[in-house]
Amino acid sequence: MNGFTTALSPDAHLTPRELQILTRIAAGHSSKEVARALDISPRTVEFHRSNLRKKFGARNTADLVRKVSAQI
Repeated sequence: MNGFTTALSPDAHLTPRELQILTRIAAGHSSKEVARALDISPRTVEFHRSNLRKKFGARNTADLVRKVSAQI
């Protein structure tokens, strides 16, 4: 599916939806672009983005992508 599913540590416990969103965020897509692609609201994308930041202890989205990239 994507490089994240096998490369992330098992402690990450990401849902399939979080993986979809994380993949698109890491590719540089905005919340609106992700929402359109997944047929969900931008607010839902922001909710998942916030959960991802918490799970990885990231201060912001750039920090999230950096931390995830370091695990791959």
